[in-house]
Amino acid sequence: MLALPFGFVSFGLAAGRIVVAHDDLVLADTGFHEPSDPAIFARNVAAWFTGGRAGRFLAFSDNQGLTGNALISAMVSAGHTWVVSTSTPLTLTNLLTFDGIFLCGHPVASDDLLNYVNAGGNVYLAGVGVASDDMSKWNQFLQQFGLEFSDIGTGVADFSVASTHPMFEGVDHLYGVNGTALVDLQPSNPRNRVLVSNSGMGLFAVWEPKETRLRIRVSQVELSWDSETNINYMVEYRSSLTGGSWLPLGTDCVPGDGSVKCVYDSVLVGEPQRFYRLATNCVPER
Repeated sequence: MLALPFGFVSFGLAAGRIVVAHDDLVLADTGFHEPSDPAIFARNVAAWFTGGRAGRFLAFSDNQGLTGNALISAMVSAGHTWVVSTSTPLTLTNLLTFDGIFLCGHPVASDDLLNYVNAGGNVYLAGVGVASDDMSKWNQFLQQFGLEFSDIGTGVADFSVASTHPMFEGVDHLYGVNGTALVDLQPSNPRNRVLVSNSGMGLFAVWEPKETRLRIRVSQVELSWDSETNINYMVEYRSSLTGGSWLPLGTDCVPGDGSVKCVYDSVLVGEPQRFYRLATNCVPER
């Protein structure tokens, strides 16, 4: 007996994601103190990028926000590979060997980042608290995803976090001093949004694409078997193993002659599956 699925099979398209933080001190060594939860936050970001598996990440920065020992320890202890380098070639082929690239301070060409995200790469980007610097380095890239750094400093230190996004699970406080406020340029677009604010100033924002799915529909099934001489065959089917009668596929017996025999069945839209069996008690019509 053979069971075959009918209908549509869907495959998800690889999708890059972007996380933007207002300040470098969020993940710097100075941010690893009570009541802040930077280790949990960093691991949550990594899990959001990888779907929960261990990943390989590039910290393309010489800024304290991504090079500190506390952050390295948090990521490595979670099973991730954490590479700190500003000399790694930023070709698309090389970037795609990483599950995500973490950026802060050290500039990267907007087109390189755009190509990486469009190819399924993930980006974490932190400001350094100098509004004009953050705007000139990153806004050309961010604006293509409905976000931007503003010209306003956040001016906060230890601040509370209240968000249901998975990046903030188990995170109720983070640290940052005079970062650069974030702006959602398309508030009605759910793909880009500011998740955490303080006194109206955006502290954390994300962009994630709408998932595109490829659907494949099977339209015909071929069933074949090695026949024996002087035996008449009939392929039968039913849609469930727990109920219903076996029905003949076609009306004629298939006489065996030692060759391979084939019959075909059309796949009906909306019928999720069929079970098939080969019967040898077929009586030819006279």
